[in-house]
Amino acid sequence: MSTLRNKIWTVTATDSSGGAGAFADIKVAHTLGCDCGVIVIALTAQNSLGVQAVQPITLNDIQAQWHALEQDGWPEVIRLGWLPAQVDILEWLVAKLQEYSGIVIWDPVLSASQGSALSQDWQEPTLKRLQIQLLQRADLITPNIKEARTLANLADSASAKDCAQSLASQGARHLLVTGEQVDDGYIDDLFLFSHQSKAGQEELPGDSLATMFTLRKPALDAQAHGTGCHLAASVACLLAKKHSLYDAITQAVGATTVALKNASLGSKGVGNAWASHYVHAKTEDWPLVYAEPKLEGGFASLDGPLGLYGLVDNLAHLQRLLELGINTLQWRVKAPSAGYIKDTQQAIALCNAANVPLFINDDWKLAIKLNAYGVHLGQEDLALADLPAIQAAGLRLGISTHGDWELARARALQPSYIAIGPIYKPLSKELKYAPQGLKKLARFVSCFPDTQFTCIGGITQENAHRVWATGVQSIAIVTDLANDEGLEERIQKLRAISSENTLEIL
Repeated sequence: MSTLRNKIWTVTATDSSGGAGAFADIKVAHTLGCDCGVIVIALTAQNSLGVQAVQPITLNDIQAQWHALEQDGWPEVIRLGWLPAQVDILEWLVAKLQEYSGIVIWDPVLSASQGSALSQDWQEPTLKRLQIQLLQRADLITPNIKEARTLANLADSASAKDCAQSLASQGARHLLVTGEQVDDGYIDDLFLFSHQSKAGQEELPGDSLATMFTLRKPALDAQAHGTGCHLAASVACLLAKKHSLYDAITQAVGATTVALKNASLGSKGVGNAWASHYVHAKTEDWPLVYAEPKLEGGFASLDGPLGLYGLVDNLAHLQRLLELGINTLQWRVKAPSAGYIKDTQQAIALCNAANVPLFINDDWKLAIKLNAYGVHLGQEDLALADLPAIQAAGLRLGISTHGDWELARARALQPSYIAIGPIYKPLSKELKYAPQGLKKLARFVSCFPDTQFTCIGGITQENAHRVWATGVQSIAIVTDLANDEGLEERIQKLRAISSENTLEIL
């Protein structure tokens, strides 16, 4: 049966070895469940030893390909790869991209991963003008560090940050500069948010929270042809499938690491990267995201699994849940009254007496002052909190996350636990975040076994057994732990489900 799939176009050269360019993009697109239209800019002769020859396509033939694809409808994303240093082709392409209202990603391949036959001098005045127009039209640019230095006309010693800021000053919107080697055996990919674009509209967690960050991963003792194409094509496909920009980048970096590790063995030189889905990435394949505020070391460990986790905003509700055997509580008072500090102090005392961990939501200053067990921070408060002060006070830290990027950011901070949500559509309030679902929760729990997780959002006694079946060690409940006459019956059922630890297959 036919399936309507998300679609990208790739505008780039071919690669006779099948490792890079248009052929790599097709492989990546099919791996990620997208269709891929191809507009061939040049034919290349390549093998494991490098680029042997390049034959550009005439402008008439390029226009014919574009027109043919256009008749079938626009794609969600257009991915640009290697482009020839031909003014007529570039002027035509810039004009066509202005007619297109979707997302544009440019991987500015100024040279192939192996071999230099594709190198071009982009500093010639006319080409420089066209380069700037492409920079300003693209929603995301993904050069490696060498390409970024060439585009920015900076010295070989220039850092990824220097290059990104230089290109941003020329009008680039979002930049991902890849492959910067750091001294301790890691590779950094630097992301810079310059200004809003179609790819970043309604971005989560939001440009005001993370305008610059690095995605860090271990340096691998491996080489592969086409990794830059795999990265850019992966981002294009994930954006076409409506993933947020930050999540798409994080997932694409993980997928590209797997593609590098699974690369084919070159018969004489470097083999080809192997198109891979990010769901196959293992713990060490996922990057850690480092953004301000940065922190050395982690936070205090939990005394044990969080178990059944409740959220309360008053003492009566807190006391009742303690009496009914709740495992963990969060003090979440969104509209503090005059007695807020006193009530918080009493809540801490009651939980200490019952040996139940209590996390203070967002109010980290008060949590430190009252020597609370821990503090729980959402993404907005995480960006503003004094994390070193929380760490120095010995408080446990929980962090809310809503996708792959936020999880990678939280993991870099080494908190006491990470909350995943919403799992289902919340019953108590409307959220801007899409439900994460059980499959994603199971992936997180399986991929990061050393991380303490809880989860929240739309979880009730009717679906709790399916949530426990993911292997998560804690679930946070809101609606079904409401302080009404049916609470005792519901919590007994939830505790029974927790004890059963159902092994239902998702």
